[in-house]
Amino acid sequence: MPSSQTLNAASIRNLTAPKRGSLLSQPVSLKPNNNTEYNPSVLKTPSKHKSFDLLSSPTLGASAFSPGSRSTLPNASQQTPSSSAETKSQSNGLEQVPDQIITLPDKETQQKHIQSFLSRANKQSNVLTFNTHIPLPTATISRTLVSLIEGQQTAGYRYMYEKITEKGDLLDMQITRAATLIAESWDDETNLMKVDKNEMDIVKKETIDVKIESNDMEVDDDDSKNIKVKTESELEMDRFSLFAHPSMISQEVKLYIGRICCDSVVDESKINQFSVVLESCKEIGTGARSKLDFNSYLQKGLPMALFPGQLVCLEASNPTGNLLVVSKIVHLPQLPIPTTTCSELVEYYPPGQELPVSMVITCGPYTLLDSLEYEPLEDLVQALLETGVPDVLLMMGPFVDCDHPFIQTGNIEMDVFEIFKLHITNRLIQLKRVKPSMEIILIPSQRDACMEWIAFPQPPLGSGITDNDRMEKLTLLGLLTSNGEFLAQLFPNPTQFTINELLIATTSLDTLVALGNNFIYHCGDQKRDRVREMFQQILTQRHFYPIFPPLPGACLDSTRALSTNPTDPCVLQLLPDMMIVPSLLAPCVKEVGSTLCINPGLLTKGRVGGTYCRVTVHPLLTEAMTDGDSYPHGLLDRTRVDIIRL
Repeated sequence: MPSSQTLNAASIRNLTAPKRGSLLSQPVSLKPNNNTEYNPSVLKTPSKHKSFDLLSSPTLGASAFSPGSRSTLPNASQQTPSSSAETKSQSNGLEQVPDQIITLPDKETQQKHIQSFLSRANKQSNVLTFNTHIPLPTATISRTLVSLIEGQQTAGYRYMYEKITEKGDLLDMQITRAATLIAESWDDETNLMKVDKNEMDIVKKETIDVKIESNDMEVDDDDSKNIKVKTESELEMDRFSLFAHPSMISQEVKLYIGRICCDSVVDESKINQFSVVLESCKEIGTGARSKLDFNSYLQKGLPMALFPGQLVCLEASNPTGNLLVVSKIVHLPQLPIPTTTCSELVEYYPPGQELPVSMVITCGPYTLLDSLEYEPLEDLVQALLETGVPDVLLMMGPFVDCDHPFIQTGNIEMDVFEIFKLHITNRLIQLKRVKPSMEIILIPSQRDACMEWIAFPQPPLGSGITDNDRMEKLTLLGLLTSNGEFLAQLFPNPTQFTINELLIATTSLDTLVALGNNFIYHCGDQKRDRVREMFQQILTQRHFYPIFPPLPGACLDSTRALSTNPTDPCVLQLLPDMMIVPSLLAPCVKEVGSTLCINPGLLTKGRVGGTYCRVTVHPLLTEAMTDGDSYPHGLLDRTRVDIIRL
């Protein structure tokens, strides 16, 4: 259930929807106008804003943004029946929670904060650099092919229709899926514990195993009738019999699989080493929960990372039937690594045109708390024009932040679609005019006021239930050109896409903060790196948001976010070459196996500037490759990442 703050944002979107036939319905032309120069002052919004009170209810049929439609609160002599009832409830001891009032600073204070931002020091300085020995790209145009892989949430949908029973079934299927993955890869993992199939009761049903040693062997008709062929459900039970029931006493070490949970029933309770329980599925453990004891495990100096919702397999003994003494943690098998054939690489990088691909990654908010003039975004555009427009510009929301004080209080003179078109679209057009071959990718956020979908996963910007609704919103956002083409590539949140041969996975949802909010981490004898371990857990769990229960405000759509289908939008299909997760945490670049994990930071942090990221990927050398063979991408050895302070 979305929070009240999110509901207020949704109401603002409805109240501020522009009328049809307005000036915004005219398409935008990308053709350069030689008579008109780019003037950033044209993008300035009016300095005077009308203040509207959203905390008081408007009259029936009137908008909270309409002057004169605000109703005043009843005084003591003019109390309505409802207000009298509220007074009575207060006298009975029921405390009434008042609405949170947002106070805006005066104009002088706002201008002072804006001038402080414009006169900041250390502009465009490097915060950190990954692979400093790799050179930066020159001012050349590289060939880039951007495509969205199958299974993404590309269309709008109706959410908040899931049932509790359906959510429970999806949670149970997650454990079943994890058990299947581990059972299928168990024989390949030679370093794991050797399992005695007799003790684990691998075959519970009486069947006749027939071995045909030669093709000349003849089987009588009578004997063939006695052969029992296992059904798919029986084979599944054989796989699940690898795991023990968590409520059965066992002095021997066996395998147990389930979901990590907290034993506390208090909402938002924190997990710790002594409050961890393992929840099993119906097929294996009838949904039973068992407490976990990690004392002997930690004494070995082994690393441990646990969080609510994590799917794990444990080697443990069960001496009492309700306490699992853990001796080893077995994680899910690694996802397959993407590969590309030599012929495909030659198509991406033709002989004589092996040029590096440059990409700039940014994440909103794009304006200061004291302004809707988008000064940070203007500084970014000017920096790109000076240092070189990239081949790919990846921008993640929020573009029009519903948590901005001006948006929350209604202290605006234009609707959210006009704000997006004025400050986002116009600046993208300016960059496109300088470099028409640049690929622009826009990914929404749950805090975008110009998006109807606040549930995760989100469809792309401008989505609608019908095609007409979608085209109308795209026109209002200014993302359709005069010839009917799209100004940018509109991807969902989360998304998995490719740039040439590279597989990239990204989401604007702050999964790192959600993980760190309730995360047990013991590095053991290894070097401590909490953020890297959180990236590792996202990749191991094969999910963009593996936490359950989710944090308040995550607004997960259960039917899509909890699904175990490998082609669903929130499930990682392959091990990405690059994973991008913007976060409030400090910007960083981490190596996790063969994946390059990046937190570019936020472009704006309140009233100060933030950071953005510039990535340079050099092409693979195909001289020593053989046609027809597939090769891993090896991104870590040919990529430079610069985290730059705005």
